[in-house]
Amino acid sequence: MSFRKHRSRSGLLFPLALALISTLVPTIAEEKAPPLEKLYPFLKDRKWGFIRSDGSWAILPQFEKTIGITDTPELLVMEKGKVGWIDRQGHWLIAPEFTNISMGTYPPGVTVAANGKRVGLISTKGKVLLPGKYDEITLAPDRAFVRKGDELGVMNLSGEWIRPIDISWPPSREMPASENPEAFWFRQGKKWGLLSKDGKILFDPKFTAHEMNRHEAEDWSHPAGLDFMDGRAWAIRSGDYWLITDQGKVLGKFAFRDLRHWHGSLFAFTDTNSRKGLIRNDGTVVVPARFDEIMPVSEGMAVVSEKSVIDRPKGEHATNWTYGYISEEGAIVVEPGKFNGPGVRGQLELAPFCEGLAPVWLNAPGDTYNPSAGYIDRQGQIAIPLKYYRTRPFSNGLAEVCLRVEQPNGLSPKPGLWGYVDGSGALVIPAEFGWITPFFRDRAWVMKSGGSWDKPDWAMIDRTGKVLTDFAYFPPEKHSSNPSDDPDLLAKTRWNGNLAVLKQGDFKTGLATADGKVIVEPEFVNIRPFHDGVASAVQMKSSLWFTSLVKEDGRILAPEVYTEVSEFENGAAWVTKRTTDHRGPYQNPAWGLVNTRAEVLLALKYAPAHWIHSPNIPGYTGEPGFYGDLAPVALAEGFQYQGKDLEIIHAWGYVDHHGKIIAWHPAEQKKPGDATEAN
Repeated sequence: MSFRKHRSRSGLLFPLALALISTLVPTIAEEKAPPLEKLYPFLKDRKWGFIRSDGSWAILPQFEKTIGITDTPELLVMEKGKVGWIDRQGHWLIAPEFTNISMGTYPPGVTVAANGKRVGLISTKGKVLLPGKYDEITLAPDRAFVRKGDELGVMNLSGEWIRPIDISWPPSREMPASENPEAFWFRQGKKWGLLSKDGKILFDPKFTAHEMNRHEAEDWSHPAGLDFMDGRAWAIRSGDYWLITDQGKVLGKFAFRDLRHWHGSLFAFTDTNSRKGLIRNDGTVVVPARFDEIMPVSEGMAVVSEKSVIDRPKGEHATNWTYGYISEEGAIVVEPGKFNGPGVRGQLELAPFCEGLAPVWLNAPGDTYNPSAGYIDRQGQIAIPLKYYRTRPFSNGLAEVCLRVEQPNGLSPKPGLWGYVDGSGALVIPAEFGWITPFFRDRAWVMKSGGSWDKPDWAMIDRTGKVLTDFAYFPPEKHSSNPSDDPDLLAKTRWNGNLAVLKQGDFKTGLATADGKVIVEPEFVNIRPFHDGVASAVQMKSSLWFTSLVKEDGRILAPEVYTEVSEFENGAAWVTKRTTDHRGPYQNPAWGLVNTRAEVLLALKYAPAHWIHSPNIPGYTGEPGFYGDLAPVALAEGFQYQGKDLEIIHAWGYVDHHGKIIAWHPAEQKKPGDATEAN
């Protein structure tokens, strides 16, 4: 974590008053150590201490401020506007002499602390490793980078200098950062450089950043979008990709337009002609640039595509795409153009391998409407004969196939009925449905013969083909984007716990058992996941949103009573009747607690005591929340954001999951001269 004019790397301004620090205090205990008992800040006679979850005092009230609900060995407290640490017995570890502390994930046992505009490094056991006189400190897993003025130094976490502060480092340079322990990226303006772990500048800032879109940004980092792998990284300079090491060596320079990690040690590159190939991270080209697309690996195989332009009479042009397969090592298994099939991007694109097989179609030249379809294995050999009209990928041991339709004048381009085959090619569920979906958890959705995709003409079946529900629904994944490609998404779409989701329209959701028995009619807009055997179900009545409770046996509790219900946790959920037109404040904003039988545990008259769990938030918009065994709450009547004295002038305390008030501080009358302004 870096301090620079009290601004984090994300640009959020750290407050000078530690009372505004989030009470989700960073874990600074030893790695993998079991969590200690959670302690909760509490107030008595205008002094703060910590209580246990049963309300007893763990540390008697004696401090100006205690900071954070915490289970760490060291506790943050404030005296005379300065911050220090105490142990869990209340003894001082570090005297209260700091104005701020960095937030985030630290190496065990150290953290950065500030005094005004200067920062230092301290051990959580009470030792000052660096006094608070430096401009910026960034912590790495085993060292700290320290800037003072225009120079940088490197220190280990025991407080010993690896390299004294003598590296030229203008303030315009960002501090080093990397997951690689041997070298650290840093940036100046829009250019990236590289620093060794002992402080040697391996590359001056000269590499440019890769342009990332939202999807790529989840996996790609600086500077070319790829961090170090096996001591090597790709970096961009003057439009070329450089392959460099974390020792500062250049292994090669390549005139690529783009580069992506593909699989293992292989990277997919795009050359100056927009063709793609594969290169290893030692610089060896494994597959020359010949493809227009190289898809991700699935079961050791990947789909590749080639594009060609066909000239037609009258100067017209047509684009022809062909598809094939390569192995995860880059070997050609099926040459593009030998087969086509039911891929995810287009009607004729090949599909990824699933359960050892891939569906393929073999079309007669110029005839894209009447293919012969079957399956191939990972050696590219036909495993299930090409005798169907259409084939689709395997899922749950079964695959969807469409039979051919015989006509007096030959084969019709119109599709026939659909059924399912197993891995041997046997038709185990007869082809008698108008359309079908993949199996998941031994269930699939099928459309009756003559039905329509846009009408509720669907039913759920089991692996024997037995129809379990009426043909009166839509498949739950009807409006999802290729959910069969993502098992997690398909699980959330089709199932809620052990119950099957029923859909009769965009806003009609119900539930059935795995055997097809309807236990909740499709009348809810949404039914959320079950917790503690209860789910919240949302519906609209008379222009208002209501949230009911649904039990796993289908019983509906508290219908049209509450507008919002949180997830259940340890048998309790927060409920409210608040409403809003989204233009003004909430009406009836108070919250209470109910149990899994919808019995009221805590009356609807509380608000989150946000100065305990989120002191930076000026107001309360969400429900109260539990932190371990207790939730901090305040009386909602007359509640408003009042600044640093909020916890004193309002009645507040802690409640447990049974709705019992464990500790309570009554409201106090403000004294003359007390601060009233909001922060």
